[in-house]
Amino acid sequence: MRRFVTALTVVLLGVGVVLADEIAGTIKSLDPDKGSLVLSVNGKTEKFRIARATKILDSTGKELPGGLTSPELKIGAEVTVVTEKVGKKATAVKELRLGKK
Repeated sequence: MRRFVTALTVVLLGVGVVLADEIAGTIKSLDPDKGSLVLSVNGKTEKFRIARATKILDSTGKELPGGLTSPELKIGAEVTVVTEKVGKKATAVKELRLGKK
């Protein structure tokens, strides 16, 4: 039993904790070339970097044709950004989805 608890402790300490968060807001600006997105979230401005690996989805969860250059991603559009933080590493945008949660 003691070995099991020790082994379990080692495994849990060795695995980074992955946290995800969904942030809903309205697009204030978007620069597909630079991968930058600025949202208005509850009256505050939030900035995000959109990587090439980020999934760009429509409101049904399907891939959005054109990705960041899609005409649907315009100023004033409501979107949800799904971020991921692994351990102490910086937060990355995992998904950008049309519509609020």
